[in-house]
Amino acid sequence: MKLKRFGIFVVVSLLTVLFSFPLHAENKLLKGGIWEFPPYQYEDKSGKIVGYFADLFAASCEEIGISVNLKMASYARCQENTKKGKYDFYISGGKTNARQEWGYFPSDGFMFQAWSLVILKKNVGKIQYTKLEDLKGLKIGIIRGVYYGKKIMEYTKMHSTIEAVSKDIYNYKKLNAGRIDALYAEINVSKYMTKKIGMQETVFLADRVFVFANMYPVFSKKTVKPELVEKFSEALKKVKASKYHDDLLKKYNVTILDQPIERAEEYME
Repeated sequence: MKLKRFGIFVVVSLLTVLFSFPLHAENKLLKGGIWEFPPYQYEDKSGKIVGYFADLFAASCEEIGISVNLKMASYARCQENTKKGKYDFYISGGKTNARQEWGYFPSDGFMFQAWSLVILKKNVGKIQYTKLEDLKGLKIGIIRGVYYGKKIMEYTKMHSTIEAVSKDIYNYKKLNAGRIDALYAEINVSKYMTKKIGMQETVFLADRVFVFANMYPVFSKKTVKPELVEKFSEALKKVKASKYHDDLLKKYNVTILDQPIERAEEYME
């Protein structure tokens, strides 16, 4: 009788050990969050999540036999839920030391993005961005939770007024209404947003880039094994080298820039 009880104990103990490891090590479905950031990631008129990053991620997962379940959320929620393991991943974010403590990054990202300052054309001359000191005293719009680079954020927190929103489109509307002086914007996103809300002729994008950053999908260390991330990395490289990738760039009107290190305040790989 004692022997039988011991055998049952061993089986239960083994099951406990087996199910204490990340459940998605061999899973064929990954659940993740995605934040609105067109033309890279957004919901179309039918409610489907599309965009250059969204489609590129899905195609790379398909290469390794992984299905994807995406949920639209704010940037801050995407990051926090991935950190806690509620999401297996989120799209998309830059690589930082803090994020690498709880997240895995593939060996290469989706693409490098150039971020600069957007102002109203009528304020060109009164407001400029040729150096960090030009930002002093400005009321600047940002997306809540997004990391814009160490230099720009440290200076802005000390010398400017920050107004954070959950979606980038709100910043453009506030700029148009005169409620903020400027906003931090990614170049392709600015092109998309200004066209969408009819502001192409009223805004000015500064030539100087304050951060040039590679953007990645970020995988949760709580639910995803590093081996899966390695497989995804190889699949992403394969898809980026294909004609499908060229078609995606044309479809979403995305321009991949050369690395403008010489005109950027900061460079994030």
